[in-house]
Amino acid sequence: MKRGFKPELLRRVKVKSKEGAEKRSVISRRNTSKFFTQLYQCIYGGKVNNGKSEDTKIILERGFRRFCPDILTSSEDELTFTEIKSFSVRRSSPVCSLNQLENYCYSLLNEFEKETIPRVTYAFFKYGDSWKTDKLHALTNPSLVRLLCQQKKDLMILPLNLIFLLLAFSRFEKMDQTTSDSPLTSQTYFRPRGRALTGLQKDNDAIKHLAEEYREIPVHKKHFLGDLNDLHLDTLECERTISQRVKINYSGGDYVVEPFPTTRYFQSRENYQKWLAHFSKNHGRMMESLGLRDIFEERRIIYNPRPEEDGIPY
Repeated sequence: MKRGFKPELLRRVKVKSKEGAEKRSVISRRNTSKFFTQLYQCIYGGKVNNGKSEDTKIILERGFRRFCPDILTSSEDELTFTEIKSFSVRRSSPVCSLNQLENYCYSLLNEFEKETIPRVTYAFFKYGDSWKTDKLHALTNPSLVRLLCQQKKDLMILPLNLIFLLLAFSRFEKMDQTTSDSPLTSQTYFRPRGRALTGLQKDNDAIKHLAEEYREIPVHKKHFLGDLNDLHLDTLECERTISQRVKINYSGGDYVVEPFPTTRYFQSRENYQKWLAHFSKNHGRMMESLGLRDIFEERRIIYNPRPEEDGIPY
């Protein structure tokens, strides 16, 4: 079956000021993200989240979170939230929001209560083999599409428990949000170590090697202080394939994304259900060990307050 799509991108803006230059840079990054999100959907299916009307508002004691997965895939009894991350070889690792990860954990637990089988996956596209990926903001949209099609690329798809392991091998950055649509002025992001990602992509024993390395990290330098057995890493399987050829039409031009290598880590349905049940019972302890905020528990306390001894809720 032939596969193809027509990218839906944001219009560029004219640069007349410093603010205009910053906005063009933001739009360029968003368009790169949109391109890879739509490429993923073309290959694997699912529904792309195209607007705030499809977001979920998570009400907290102070304010709220907006949960907006990039792709939602549903079947008879399964629901998969997919986060798409793209990064160039020059950057070496993706930028992932801690708030975003906490939202995914909340949504996983919330859906599990509804007796569905929810999943969270992160899809990492790495692209580029030249200096050209350093100045994408200067390109017109047709030139951007052409370059992204031509550049060498690969994809790695990781489940949530493997994302948790990567937290142990990540550095953290607080980044300015004033040029984005976020109501926050800054957010904390984690950046998985490039070497860890390369190992998962190429090494058949990568998980074993990461686990051994984790155990040797001094306690005061660890980002994860829990038990690796909580992650059920020994039940993960790895599949390496080559993608299909994808045809792209944009602004009157025809382009092709040639087949590229894909690495996917997953658990069998039975093993995944065991891990999901374990996480649902131990998410408070596990997320605390990971340094994550358990907003699922916070929200449950808000909507189901415990009565005081005299029967008056607080």
